[in-house]
Amino acid sequence: MHSKDNLPRAYSPKELLRRKIRKLELEGDWRRLIGRPGYSENMYIDGESTSGKSSFVMALADMLCEIDRVLYVAKEEGHAASFQERLERFRMDRHVGRFQVTIDDSLEDIATRLSRSSRSPHFVIVDSVQYCRYKSFDKFKKILLDPFPHKSIIWVGQCDGKKPKGKYASDLMFDAGVKLHTEGYRAFCTGRYNEDPTAYYDIWPEASAAYWLNVNQPKK
Repeated sequence: MHSKDNLPRAYSPKELLRRKIRKLELEGDWRRLIGRPGYSENMYIDGESTSGKSSFVMALADMLCEIDRVLYVAKEEGHAASFQERLERFRMDRHVGRFQVTIDDSLEDIATRLSRSSRSPHFVIVDSVQYCRYKSFDKFKKILLDPFPHKSIIWVGQCDGKKPKGKYASDLMFDAGVKLHTEGYRAFCTGRYNEDPTAYYDIWPEASAAYWLNVNQPKK
């Protein structure tokens, strides 16, 4: 809203503090890792191959199904046996009416699904952004982010080291309020809401303990 002199309105701290902002009420390890982001906050997840990223994303989807409906757009791996194995391991078939998977959806297809009904999925996991048709942040923003500010879009991306693979992927990461990175079978968060910056989520406890023990060994 603009005032008569065409400047955007300025708000007082009291006005902003009175605003009712719905929070994502997480518990346990998830709360320690992510904190209490807004219910419609967007997320970005990346990690190198064999870091545990795919299992972490499915664990996140499993947890989010307890909160609201989840659409998993499995563009990268949906036809693979490994994706079916993770569905079985996390027993995702028990989330009847809460969990849907699509494989070949474009960004436009996702937008159509979200527009169909007020009961369309709230959480949308796009795995991965490198398998989407567009390589432009402006396209992602125009097709999904701007039209659906009350949804939570969770981007999954490939990376080179700890950097997102592609300028558009880097822009999606910086736009997201929750940024997650997997390494050595652990997930770390550098988002705006985590209350403990040293917190991590063990994806595979035995493997992560072995990996980080080796990493932290003094060099001879």
